[in-house]
Amino acid sequence: MQITLDIPDEMARNLESRKEDLPQILALGLREISANPATGFSGLTEVLEFLAKLPSPQEILTLRLSPMVQAEIESLLDKNRHQGLDESDL
Repeated sequence: MQITLDIPDEMARNLESRKEDLPQILALGLREISANPATGFSGLTEVLEFLAKLPSPQEILTLRLSPMVQAEIESLLDKNRHQGLDESDL
């Protein structure tokens, strides 16, 4: 399928060197826009919010994820070990 888009000049310049990655860029963008926190990996938000507070090195060393996020990570690791992850898990 061929699609024609009008995009800002700055974005076009940034994409020029990434032409071959455009399908992946679009797929990731679509996944991000349509992400449902109930079905996707929600731990990223928790970590990003923590890092946005500019924690000290000591705070980073003592970082512990919430039990819910830790369980989600363990579930993904287990799935990866036994059957492998699919694109919806990434």
